[in-house]
Amino acid sequence: MPSVSTLATFIYLLPEVTTRRQPDLDGSDGNPVPHEGLVLAKLWNNVAIVLPPGNGGGCVTRSPFSSMTVRLGPQAMISYGNATTSNSATLMEGNPRCLTRDLNAYPLRRWANSGNMINLIRENSAVEKFQAVAQGGIRGTSRLGSWAGTLLGCLLKRWRRGNIIGCIGPGRT
Repeated sequence: MPSVSTLATFIYLLPEVTTRRQPDLDGSDGNPVPHEGLVLAKLWNNVAIVLPPGNGGGCVTRSPFSSMTVRLGPQAMISYGNATTSNSATLMEGNPRCLTRDLNAYPLRRWANSGNMINLIRENSAVEKFQAVAQGGIRGTSRLGSWAGTLLGCLLKRWRRGNIIGCIGPGRT
């Protein structure tokens, strides 16, 4: 039986599939909410990475998660399409709201694709360089890297509200 690390690398190289074929996603993007996407300011070189918006952003109304209530999470977070914040008196006070999603395959396609994963493994034999390229950013590259592309592909679903629910793996849309 292959080790977990072998399986993890292999999974990155699977053919692309769509979110509609993922049982935990079930095509269940949040209701459409117009927004500008996400701008990641890079302080070390004064250049921003702009991630385009997904097709959702609002409350999930279909899927196994449609009736889920998110109770804790970031305070004073602005939701897509709304300039007001949702806040509680204390950090541990309940903050009930609907589960929101903005599925976005752009970071996955751009930085966590199979070509980038193969190059990461082939071209970076030293652990420090491998980690720097995989993580991207200030540690050695001016791009996000395959790890950050995967993370942001997941986080964009929930970055405004916290509590990541499910994750589309690299190479999946």
